[in-house]
Amino acid sequence: MKRFMSALLAASMFIIPSVSLADSQVEYFTNYEVTQDAQEALEKETGITGNTKEVVTKTKSSVFGIPMLRSGSFYSEWLDRYDPDYTQFKPDAFQLGKVSFDTRGESASTEITATYSQSHAVEWVFTGSASGSAEFNLLALEAEAEIGVSVARASTTSDAIGATVKKTVPGGKYGYFGIYANGVRTSGAMVYKWRDVAGNSGEIERPAACTLPYQEYETFNVHFGNLRYY
Repeated sequence: MKRFMSALLAASMFIIPSVSLADSQVEYFTNYEVTQDAQEALEKETGITGNTKEVVTKTKSSVFGIPMLRSGSFYSEWLDRYDPDYTQFKPDAFQLGKVSFDTRGESASTEITATYSQSHAVEWVFTGSASGSAEFNLLALEAEAEIGVSVARASTTSDAIGATVKKTVPGGKYGYFGIYANGVRTSGAMVYKWRDVAGNSGEIERPAACTLPYQEYETFNVHFGNLRYY
C-alpha cells in the first residue's frame, strides 16, 4: 500500500493543469485590421506595389517606323493571360486575432484551451495590376487549378466558429498565439496585348499579386499558430 501511494504521488507530479481561456484573453481584430494586415504582408513578401514598373515589349512595328502611339483612339489594349511566378497555400493568409497567455506565476506547464467564437468578413487583397473583374477571374482560376480550392473576392468565417485548440504552455512564460484563416497567395504578371493605328503591336507585362480567401470556411480552415513569447 505504501509503495502504491508513492507511485500515485509520483504520477500526479506529471499531470499538466488544464484551463480554458477567458474571453478577455482572446483579442479579435476588426475586419479592417484583418485586411490591412493581409495587404502589408502581401506587399512585403512579393515586393510588388502600385508603383512597380510595367514591361512593354514590341512584337510588331510599323512599316513606316512610326513610334508607339499610347493615347486616345490611336491605341488599344486588352487582357490576354496571367503568368504566375508562384501560387501557394497560405495557412496564415488572414490573421483574425490572437490569444494571450501568462504563466509567469507558474513553475509547471499549463494546458490551455482556446475557441474561435467571432465571425469575420474576409476580403481578397491585391497589389499591382490585379483589381479588375477580368484580372480576378484569371487569378481565381490559377488558385483553384494549382491549390484545388474554391476562392472568392470576399467570404465569411461564420461556419468556422467553434474551431478549438489545446496548447501546452511552459511555466514562466508570457506571450500569445495567433488565430488565422487559410487562403491562397499568387504572384506574377498580368499580360496585356496592345496595338495602335500606326501598325505597332506587342505585349505589356504588369506585375500583380494577391491573397484570396476561401469561398467557404469550415472549422478546419481556421487554425491557431505557434506560441510566441514576449
